[in-house]
Amino acid sequence: MHARAINVQAQPGRLPELLELIRDSVGPTVKQLPGWKSVTLLADRDAERVLTVTTWDTEADARAVDGNDAARAQFARVMPLLAAPPALAIYEVIV
Repeated sequence: MHARAINVQAQPGRLPELLELIRDSVGPTVKQLPGWKSVTLLADRDAERVLTVTTWDTEADARAVDGNDAARAQFARVMPLLAAPPALAIYEVIV
């Protein structure tokens, strides 16, 4: 199993809107992709930062998200709410 971790910084005052968009639009889209296992959405409300961790059957499944048209469309909706580009990392799940 592999995890896809995306760390983002919201624009000042935009965190509630960002969390709603991830929860109500991005999440349901990503959950439909092949190999999806789970999602954890973490927020630091004071710093207006969000860490989204999704788990996937394989590394290929985790990486394939970037090539999916529906996922890319959702990510495009998120970008205007961010203060900086997202930081993406793929990890092997050990435990």
